[in-house]
Amino acid sequence: MRSLLFVPADGGAKLEKAMASGTDAVIIDLEDSITPGRKSFARTATLEFLKHASATKRRPRLLVRINGLDTGMTDADLDAVVPGRPDAIVFPKAEGAPSVVHLDAKLTAREAVAGLPEGEIKILAQAVETAAGLFAAGTFRGASARLIGRTDRALPPCAIGLPLRRGGGKAAGD
Repeated sequence: MRSLLFVPADGGAKLEKAMASGTDAVIIDLEDSITPGRKSFARTATLEFLKHASATKRRPRLLVRINGLDTGMTDADLDAVVPGRPDAIVFPKAEGAPSVVHLDAKLTAREAVAGLPEGEIKILAQAVETAAGLFAAGTFRGASARLIGRTDRALPPCAIGLPLRRGGGKAAGD
């Protein structure tokens, strides 16, 4: 995947626009872009969007960024989105192989309940978001057959498609 476009799960029309953007993957964000009071609505909107968008023949990959394991919201996120068959789960604050194995087990159980083949939904781990993630960065390889990659937040904003800000707070080219 060369380009990843993050869109808030409660973004409505923004999600539709993202589908036509030419990006390789649309990441429906249930984590940082959603306030606690809108999490439930965002989960429902994500499932509806996944069901609708999955029927599109030519489409970008559909990934869902869930809330991390330490938030107490992971299970509700997975319960809501797994039936929509996202291509992958973006796993924030992944802290090494044990956390990936933990998420893999949660996905396996939910795929069984939803009647999906085991391992259909992949994992893209966001590591190096915490000190523990940094120290565990070398442990991801071989943690799960679902693991399709690892990203981190150490990239400059322009490397992931965000505008580069220069003096005065304006984006370059504004």
